[in-house]
Amino acid sequence: MKILGILFLFSVNLWMVNTTWAQSDDSLVGPIDGRVATTLLGPIEKAEKELDKINVKFQNPLRDVDLNLKSYAQLLTVFNDFKTYDIAFTNGLLNKVKNQDTLTGTELFVLRKAITTYYHINKKILDFAKVYDFGGFKMSRTFANEDKNMPLIKAHLIWLSGHLFVLDHLETMHNLLYERDNTFRRIVKNALIDKSSSEDTTKTLNDIIKLNRYTVEIGEGVKFSQQINLVLLIQKDLKEILVNEQMILSIVDNIVTNETAKKVSQGKTKFLIAEFTFTDSIIGAVDAVTGWLSRIFGNIAGAIQWRKGYLYNNSTATELAVQNLKPMDILIEKSPFVLTDKFIPGHYGHVAVYLGTKEQLEQIGMWNHPDIIPYQAQIAAGKVILEAVRSGVRLNTLEEFLNIDELTIMRKNDVLSSDTLLIEQIMRGMDQIGKAYDFNFDVSTLDKIVCSELIYIMYGNVHWPTNYRLGRATITPDDVAEILFYKNTKFQIMKFLVSKDKHRIDLVNQDYIADEFDYELRKEDGTPVETKDDPTNSYWKKEQKCYTVTNSETFGDDAYRNQTDRVCKTSYKEFYYEEKATL
Repeated sequence: MKILGILFLFSVNLWMVNTTWAQSDDSLVGPIDGRVATTLLGPIEKAEKELDKINVKFQNPLRDVDLNLKSYAQLLTVFNDFKTYDIAFTNGLLNKVKNQDTLTGTELFVLRKAITTYYHINKKILDFAKVYDFGGFKMSRTFANEDKNMPLIKAHLIWLSGHLFVLDHLETMHNLLYERDNTFRRIVKNALIDKSSSEDTTKTLNDIIKLNRYTVEIGEGVKFSQQINLVLLIQKDLKEILVNEQMILSIVDNIVTNETAKKVSQGKTKFLIAEFTFTDSIIGAVDAVTGWLSRIFGNIAGAIQWRKGYLYNNSTATELAVQNLKPMDILIEKSPFVLTDKFIPGHYGHVAVYLGTKEQLEQIGMWNHPDIIPYQAQIAAGKVILEAVRSGVRLNTLEEFLNIDELTIMRKNDVLSSDTLLIEQIMRGMDQIGKAYDFNFDVSTLDKIVCSELIYIMYGNVHWPTNYRLGRATITPDDVAEILFYKNTKFQIMKFLVSKDKHRIDLVNQDYIADEFDYELRKEDGTPVETKDDPTNSYWKKEQKCYTVTNSETFGDDAYRNQTDRVCKTSYKEFYYEEKATL
């Protein structure tokens, strides 16, 4: 019991220390560049499609230098467009993190995609550069006066520019990640180690580290700095010789104006690219310990149940749920008979997503989607609930899920109105199956996930309320439910089942949980309602602040007495529903 008591205190501290309110502000992440699509995912998808069309000819590179040069020039256009987007997108996220705004599920999803595309583009540039690495070949200062081999000159400039441009992009992104904000750097690292992602393994952390190390090794080499200085020195002669070679001439211009090339010409020979700092290691160790303790406590407390839920094996509850559930509905529950429920802050203890039956998924055109096919047998057998539990993310049956006392079914009004968004949301959800449970409760991690983070990721375009605890942005089941009370919310309660004993089910309305969350229906100006049915009424959060007031009373010339009173003031605050544009 002493161990359990220690774990209990740890659990309380985990949720109560350092709590502040945080909300996302996407004003810093707007349209990136006029030449590319203005949605967050648009530039990434465009770059990946263009990359698929570009290939380097390896077998006889000198003979095919003009063909490779043409492909390389196309690649540099893709590279420059993506680099502009990448820097603006990263700066936008970085500013949000610095302002303690939580990144949305959509932004975390796009961040991982952007990192992957960064790797793909830079690796392909290096593919062109490596095929023209002719060992000891170097351009001469006097080549302009000699009958030099033009294909060899072109080949050498592809080698030089490729390594320069990748090094320049690397140093720019490194300065953003490593010199401005430690928290954001760890968010990026967590996005890289999402091992359960279904995407290609070439975007793992080790692959990117290897690419970075190779780039720095070339950049610090004597040959690289000598040839950069030579191009800057003989640029006039080069341009005269290449006057009729517009593609390679453009590459020379880009080398001459490149910031990293200028630094090399000024004597820079070292590029200190850090991969992981000592501070990161300390924080990682602390996260590992807290996660380990939280996991032990969760497994112990979660195993302690003193009865079954009142809705369990209740035919009426099952029938009501089946009649009302549609794909992507959010299910929030309370299980007061489980020990962990006593330690989770707020009213609700768990949240999940209703995926849908075979028939329902067929109706929305998702049954034969590649992300659904591997789980068709489970879904057909009744496993229609997607949830994150202590054992990890899984599919569960409705019958097993109803081992609870309360069930709230939430629905986003327009969830089924956009096929593109619906497919994206379900894909993100199915991507989480098999991930470990996030006992650190950190919404910025992608390799582990807690139940409410599943909602945060699947409904990534919604600005969910989050709180900072122990320096981590967290979201609880109550935070998910709280969006019901936001002004102009797109979520509503479809059914609310409460069972206080085994043989009774009460169907309650939103006011029931509003009282639990300290929300009150008030007029548009925040004053008490006069007519409850007035459509302009909205929910306002009740906030009470108390402070101590000391009054001094004087008796005679120099005698006085202090009287201390506790004064409390109640105020009301209205929160507004927000979401960003779809991908």
